[in-house]
Amino acid sequence: MDNVARIQALMAAAGRLIRLIEQENEHLAAMQPQRIAETLDEKSGLTRTYVALSRDIKADPTLLAALDQAVRAELADVLKRFDQAVTANEHHLKAMRIANERVMKAIVDAHAAQQTVTAGYSRTGSAPAPARSAQTAPRSIAVDRRF
Repeated sequence: MDNVARIQALMAAAGRLIRLIEQENEHLAAMQPQRIAETLDEKSGLTRTYVALSRDIKADPTLLAALDQAVRAELADVLKRFDQAVTANEHHLKAMRIANERVMKAIVDAHAAQQTVTAGYSRTGSAPAPARSAQTAPRSIAVDRRF
């Protein structure tokens, strides 16, 4: 692949990644993180392509110097938009993680509030049985750790 083709491939991969990341941000903003999986395979492949092409270009510093001004300006614009999309994605992911942590804390706190605490021992040295209303079935909780 010649130098111009590598730059064009990099810009194409970055452009498509920008669109996928913006779509992901929309899903996160709408509190629909499960929809992110729809484009995960394509996003992973594009990310590998982007990283490989970036490495090739960084390994050859003369490549960028040989580009004409218009192509360099277009590349700079694409990379700037890519950086902005990634930064916005990071903020959306952080917000989603914080929201999930708050939900989990609320569940744990609600469960803990339903538990009775027995203190002390009876005259025979055994722990007193909890009140009948406090006896509840065990609960299991699953945590989604994808975020």
